[in-house]
Amino acid sequence: RDQQPPPHEGAYRGAPLQPQASGSDLLLAGVGPGSWSDRADVPDLSYEGLPKIVPLRVAPGFGVAAQDVDPRGLPVLGDDGVEGGRVVDLWVDRSEMLFRYLEVEVA
Repeated sequence: RDQQPPPHEGAYRGAPLQPQASGSDLLLAGVGPGSWSDRADVPDLSYEGLPKIVPLRVAPGFGVAAQDVDPRGLPVLGDDGVEGGRVVDLWVDRSEMLFRYLEVEVA
């Protein structure tokens, strides 16, 4: 658990309906969309002590099934139909035996 002191001072009277500091960067305010939790900056490890989620390029023994489309090299399209980049790799979760993320090279 976090052992940081609360970000407020004095009595806490509940969450405000709008940010308290006007004109400041709302993503650094620590509430709403700018909230975060301080966590250890270490990767999540598998039972074997290896990083759980890694790129396919460094995960021997994993691959795309022969009956599935390999998305590497395919374009990534936005809602407007414009190509925003291309898939360059897949990130595999070794513990769950599935692909978690697509790595995209932005155009």
